[in-house]
Amino acid sequence: MAKKKLASGEWSKVEVGVLKKMFPATSNPKIAAKLNRSLASVEMKAKKMGLKKSVEFCKSIGRA
Repeated sequence: MAKKKLASGEWSKVEVGVLKKMFPATSNPKIAAKLNRSLASVEMKAKKMGLKKSVEFCKSIGRA
């Protein structure tokens, strides 16, 4: 079975919007799959944008 090719290069406005909306309450692997981007790419872009996980999400995964 052939793997899907991951997106590369610049992020579109739509992708940035999806990242902003999903990041606070969704796991990074789920976001990466939704955007067809690598986990590292999602984590790096979120960090550059200053995005943070919500307190509720952190509690739900046992991190708060």
